[in-house]
Amino acid sequence: MYKCELVVKYMLVLFVLFLGWTRLTDSKSLLSKHRLRICRESDCIGTTTCLHGETCQSYLRGEPCLSDTTDIELYMDMYYLKKIRLNTTCWTTKATYKIKIVGDSEGMTTEQYDNMTSNSLRRVDYVNGSWYALGEFRRTSNK
Repeated sequence: MYKCELVVKYMLVLFVLFLGWTRLTDSKSLLSKHRLRICRESDCIGTTTCLHGETCQSYLRGEPCLSDTTDIELYMDMYYLKKIRLNTTCWTTKATYKIKIVGDSEGMTTEQYDNMTSNSLRRVDYVNGSWYALGEFRRTSNK
């Protein structure tokens, strides 16, 4: 009788270990499937952005709106020494900028830029000869 109890306990332990291992491998495969769906901003090319961590989608969308454009103006002035004109559209909490270069600027120091920017830009892209940018929607301030 004693041997029979040991065999049953041994088989029960093996069964529990097998179930645990099976669930562990299932959760790993679910995790890897989930990771395949997650995108990073660096995965997105052209005028696309990583939305909801799932896929790269075009950010050229929205309706015309008034959003603060200070950050994109500062960015183009600091990094490209350019003055710009913008067409802005908004969607959810985002603002899309179609950028037109209208002239050269004198630029600014890194310190000036850092003191004036609110870091609302998400990306700036040059695609097929045109400039575009994506940032967070911010209400315009009275200038």
